[in-house]
Amino acid sequence: RGTQSSMQRLRLAPTDFQAYNGGILPDMQHLAFEQSAGEQKMLGQALGKSLLASDLFSVPHACVPGIIAPTDTLAVEIYHMLAEAGLLAGKDFGLVGFDDRQQVRSLGITSLRPPLEEIGEEAARLLFRMLNGEGTPLQVRLRSHLIVRASTTRSHTRSAYQDPQ
Repeated sequence: RGTQSSMQRLRLAPTDFQAYNGGILPDMQHLAFEQSAGEQKMLGQALGKSLLASDLFSVPHACVPGIIAPTDTLAVEIYHMLAEAGLLAGKDFGLVGFDDRQQVRSLGITSLRPPLEEIGEEAARLLFRMLNGEGTPLQVRLRSHLIVRASTTRSHTRSAYQDPQ
């Protein structure tokens, strides 16, 4: 975790986000996964405020800005912060989360769904290989599923949203 506590780094996140000119912070994914759910909500709110304070929505751009959040919890908080400011996901900005939790489904937020069953099967297979003294790969790649919803479809109404589940 380094020398800074999670809460110290959380307090620094909005300034760092603005300094990075509205892009994705190199350490943001690492920071987000270290946080509790409550801390992730606070981080999402801080990032939403930073986005609103930046020129991302106040200056005309050639294309709609897109936001990729490393967790669904962050995506939901960013969604709410921008919605409170009158911005609509799928129209004024694109938004993608990760995990495909129920809350993003109900809000129409696009999310990457990890292959949980395959992860469990692969973990068991690797464990059996280790127990049998066999070598195991250093890295295993499994394909996540992009579940496209209203937050990235440029639809202007909720009626256009249909969950594939």
